[in-house]
Amino acid sequence: MAGCKGLNQMNKIDLSVLLESIKNNQLEDLLITLSSNPSFEVYIVGGAIRDSLSGLPLPSLDLDLMIKPSHQALNVAEIISSVTQKHYFVLDAERNTYRIQGDRFQIDVNGIRANEVIDDMFERDFSINSICIYLPEIVGAIEQKYSIVPVIDYFQGLADFSNHIIRAQNPRAFIDDPLRILRSFRFMALFSGSIGDTTLEAMMEARNLLQTVSKERIRDEFVKILFSSHAYPILLQMEETSILAAFFPFLDFFNEIDEKYTQKLQVKTHSLETMFYLEQLLIRIDQANFAFAREMDTILKEEFTPGRPKFVLLKIAGLLHDIGKPFTLSFEGDRLRFFDHEQKGAILATEWLSEMRFSNQEQDFISVLIENHMRPHNLSNSDIVTDKARYRFFRENKEESIPLLLLALADAYATKRIRMGELTSYESFVEDMVRFSLIPAKVKPHPFLDGTDVMNLLVINPSKEVGNLLEVLLEQQSLGLIKNREEAINFIKNKKTNNFV
Repeated sequence: MAGCKGLNQMNKIDLSVLLESIKNNQLEDLLITLSSNPSFEVYIVGGAIRDSLSGLPLPSLDLDLMIKPSHQALNVAEIISSVTQKHYFVLDAERNTYRIQGDRFQIDVNGIRANEVIDDMFERDFSINSICIYLPEIVGAIEQKYSIVPVIDYFQGLADFSNHIIRAQNPRAFIDDPLRILRSFRFMALFSGSIGDTTLEAMMEARNLLQTVSKERIRDEFVKILFSSHAYPILLQMEETSILAAFFPFLDFFNEIDEKYTQKLQVKTHSLETMFYLEQLLIRIDQANFAFAREMDTILKEEFTPGRPKFVLLKIAGLLHDIGKPFTLSFEGDRLRFFDHEQKGAILATEWLSEMRFSNQEQDFISVLIENHMRPHNLSNSDIVTDKARYRFFRENKEESIPLLLLALADAYATKRIRMGELTSYESFVEDMVRFSLIPAKVKPHPFLDGTDVMNLLVINPSKEVGNLLEVLLEQQSLGLIKNREEAINFIKNKKTNNFV
């Protein structure tokens, strides 16, 4: 084992999860081939080892291979491509970095960053990702059918993993790549961990360097943080350390009005707590502890862009829903007013979402939620919510309707600041609204007539009035006032062309 000479930080751990994933992806022969080649040494590094330590099955295998000497990385990529029959992609030719993508696996091939393994491990982001395995050790486990494998752990990554500590061993870690600041919070969320004091200090010192990172990379890390079902405490720490403001400045917009006018219910706190209550609602939905949870769960897991489901976009909307308030503050006597803050907030949010390279559909989704988040409040305050009002709510908000109801419910909870489940009247309102939405004949009635029918009956040309009349017709169908085609025809005939709605 020439490759392991001088590697004195050896620990044996159970890697049965990793070995099972290698087997399931039929990569045993590939690793045996690589291990037997005398031209290079191969080490498995980081994520696959870290994820295996959790003991949970790996839905997909993400192998990070370090190659010594560095210039052999291309040779290794070509061998992997040949064996797996998958094309390799050049990620960074100058740094000898390549990727091979399979159906359920991804292999990154990286040339060693320095002369020795310990130097490469030192350059990596966190101690939990600076654990590696000399490939022949894995091959021995494959061939001899055992799972306890020696790993190389120079920087106490195994201990940090056990203690749920996120720690950077390299003082320059965040200077070399400022995105690691956000990645540390992602791992904090992933492992329910804490960030070491020295590491947190280094992150705070380097936070302004996030301005140098591409918007797409920041967006992706932020989304991964929000994937956690308990992102709220993570965001609190990000906000308290001013790291969140480095790329998400809106909460600081509230500082002035909170200091002068809104001490009782601070808007910054309210915005964060709206997301907190959203997370509580999402947990209830996931646990089927909410009315129509299955139907809601299906909607919330839909994606406009792969990897960014609607429930993550909903959390972003929760953080952004009141950002128009500092720009619309006015007074009626001693009373604060924020007229049209929803519209202003939607404009500001869309500008930021565009800057962060969210798709147009994602921008529209969040914008609709922000612009209309007061509407469920107004509707719920009505003495009677009529079917006509319900129909118009779902017609106008379309696919955003149910996420909008959840945002409004979380907003109401964050205003009352009471225990989840205690806002019974508002929850009943949401339940009634969702029940209505699940009756196709109510929300999306099949039209008895189309535009051609209307134009023929009234002997008119295509126009906006035809569309308006069809909308009225559908509403009448939804309310049960028109029950068949004959009644629909009579309804149209009785309309005078100069009296369209």
